[in-house]
Amino acid sequence: MIQAQLESVRSRPALWLFGATWFVSVAFDLNVYVAGLAHVYVHDACALVVGVVGVVLAVRNHTLVGNRRTVVPLVVLTFVLVNTIVLGAFHYVSMPGDLHKLFWLEHGDAIRIVGELFLVVWTFAQLRVDRDMAWFLLSVAVWGVTVSVAWMVAFLIARNTPHTTTTTLDLDVLVGLPLAVLFAVRTWPPRGADLIRLVLLAAGSTFLYSRATMVAIGITVVGVLIVTRSVRKAGVALASIAAGWVIVLGSSLILYGSTSLVATTFLRLQSIGNTQLAPYTIPNREAIWRDALRIWKRSPVVGVGYHDYFIYSTVTEIKAASAPEPNDLFSSRIKSAHNDYLSWLSEMGIVGLGILIAFYGTALGLAIAHWRRESDQRLRAGYAMGLILAFLTISIFGEVLIPRTPDSTALAMIWWIFFATLFSGAAANQPGSLRERAPGIVEPTAHALGRFRI
Repeated sequence: MIQAQLESVRSRPALWLFGATWFVSVAFDLNVYVAGLAHVYVHDACALVVGVVGVVLAVRNHTLVGNRRTVVPLVVLTFVLVNTIVLGAFHYVSMPGDLHKLFWLEHGDAIRIVGELFLVVWTFAQLRVDRDMAWFLLSVAVWGVTVSVAWMVAFLIARNTPHTTTTTLDLDVLVGLPLAVLFAVRTWPPRGADLIRLVLLAAGSTFLYSRATMVAIGITVVGVLIVTRSVRKAGVALASIAAGWVIVLGSSLILYGSTSLVATTFLRLQSIGNTQLAPYTIPNREAIWRDALRIWKRSPVVGVGYHDYFIYSTVTEIKAASAPEPNDLFSSRIKSAHNDYLSWLSEMGIVGLGILIAFYGTALGLAIAHWRRESDQRLRAGYAMGLILAFLTISIFGEVLIPRTPDSTALAMIWWIFFATLFSGAAANQPGSLRERAPGIVEPTAHALGRFRI
């Protein structure tokens, strides 16, 4: 199977370039400073390459959208992009001059984030891959995540330094660990490469800082293991995860003895309701959430504009050392609701929140349809349901579906492509087979969207 997939990739240069570029984007987007001067986002350049591939395919195939059911996630991204530009321009006219600099920083990032996600999903639609090739591309991306996590784990162990803030490492593990479990249990006996990948990503989980990420990973991994319905497969997966933990803690103890770092995961979980142990706990977030509802009331239907939250925020950063920033940046202001639902409600109104919930609901409906009608694909459908439920949970405590900062864009591309596989023929292995399996979900949308021919 793997050899056949590799041959298929080699015979399709556009597919090869897409996969290779996607791997580079995830693996080497380490957010490092070059000589302390410039922040390098590898995914910016990679998104440009992917976009060019999409344009070439669109011209060659004479299609605006290669797979019309992939239009669903594209419509969501388009809505956010239009909201950012139109309402942003409207607010800029009446905005105080001392906020202009922050306005351009915020909106520049917003357009850049959403635009890159759109390009990747759109190009994926143009590729017209079947289900097996879609999952092969996801596997390539998970290898990219593994490289990034392995580098960070080695760096932290070498410096004997705990992971003390939310960074791309958390999102790397959020995306990679459950998918690595899925790939590890899909065959028996398991492939050695899949188990090695799972061990490395499990090692990264010992450094998790985001508590919401921990919850989401737990939900998704448990869901996948339950769906396997095999004690042997689940046991191998859990043993691999345990091996990752042992490697990190054991090597640290050997190198540093009693002064070695310890896993921060359990300490972070203990701090959920204690404002003295960590910032942005539940009591802190209640104040932020109340402020978000106040902002929403300014424009209940369409919101105040994506990434315009900071203009109306009255809550300052809880983190230490945030207040002494330059006055013209107002960096101490909370720039989001720390809750996806409230961020969409305040910035995009009832309309935006409705689109978000409809998107998740439709994706969940498709996953359930696959579960009911494709018994040989229940493992993948189970993962999809687990991931969506995890996102619905983690969205209570943070912004997930569309990241707030460019740091998270490369990782977000993975779950946007995954959602695209649900909405496209790639999820059913034949371009038209999902229509036959779930007509009540797909047919109305496909009929309304038409063929989108140039």
